[in-house]
Amino acid sequence: SNSKSSNLVFEIKGGSLPDQVLLLGGHIDSWDTGSQTGANDDGGGFITVFEALRVLRRLGLRPKRTLRFIAWSGEEWGTAEKGANQYVSLHLKELEQHVLAF
Repeated sequence: SNSKSSNLVFEIKGGSLPDQVLLLGGHIDSWDTGSQTGANDDGGGFITVFEALRVLRRLGLRPKRTLRFIAWSGEEWGTAEKGANQYVSLHLKELEQHVLAF
């Protein structure tokens, strides 16, 4: 596909270990037909993680490690320049600092 897409990145910087990243994500694109559409794929994953980060911010809680949430865009296409593949290519130098990905 020749269309452009961008991932959305939300982050809460860690307190004592800010260089270590816990990566959480869900994709925000979907197919418009079949059983795995919208809320099933992957609206539920996206909103669950987004809500957890929203609550942490609202309560003013600061984690030890940086929490980074990525709302993947263009994930269903599975190409190198979209979604998670795009994130990896743009963040190669810091991937060793990622201690968890979900």
